[in-house]
Amino acid sequence: MARGVRCVAAPIFVFPGQVAAAIGIAGPAARISRQMLERLARPLIVSVRQLSGRLAHPLGCIHKAVGGVDPVSRTSDPLT
Repeated sequence: MARGVRCVAAPIFVFPGQVAAAIGIAGPAARISRQMLERLARPLIVSVRQLSGRLAHPLGCIHKAVGGVDPVSRTSDPLT
């Protein structure tokens, strides 16, 4: 890890256990506090879960992992 840099990242899944990509947020430690990274982590995770659900089979692992309800649209249809 580079010194003076803070980052948070999350994987994008296509199928259970199959990572297709990742999305991360990084910046200089002087401008991004640990608390800011914690605040950015939740929307990042929601976004990658939504994207993973759209890329995976409609009944894929990400959709099931959030109780059958898409975390962003709050519906049972992962493609909504």
